Amino acid sequence: MLYSINYEHNLFIKEKSYQSVKIGLSYKSFNTDQVFIPIDYNFYLGKGKTKLLLGAGVIGLIGTNPSPSGVNARQDFKSLYQTDPSLAISKYGTDRYEQAFDLAYTAKIGFMCVGKKVNWYAYYNCFYIRFNMNYYFQPAWLGAGLSYKL
Repeated sequence: MLYSINYEHNLFIKEKSYQSVKIGLSYKSFNTDQVFIPIDYNFYLGKGKTKLLLGAGVIGLIGTNPSPSGVNARQDFKSLYQTDPSLAISKYGTDRYEQAFDLAYTAKIGFMCVGKKVNWYAYYNCFYIRFNMNYYFQPAWLGAGLSYKL
């Protein structure tokens, strides 16, 4: 499951467009537990109830499942884990692990439908790259949600 709470603040509002910044906190628990802290810049374009959504941002990612320390150890652990997880774990053990912190960069495109109190949106993230660990590339994903106007 993926849980997320965000605060979005409008910066510039014009007749056919507006810009905003968003900060959030997300939690993912598929096969590993991870906490995300996204900061996004969004641009909404369109007149009427449906708007085009364009965005870019950076995400701080904290892995609650530790990973091996050192670049070479991480690469070796990754290749071993893909072929034989028990061999990777027995080779590195839990005493040689550290908590992972990474940065990811995102770009997204989608749409938002505006309501009186609730907006709903769907978007496609164009890329997601874990940067600091130089560890792996994850392809694009879809996102959707609701926002409530305060």
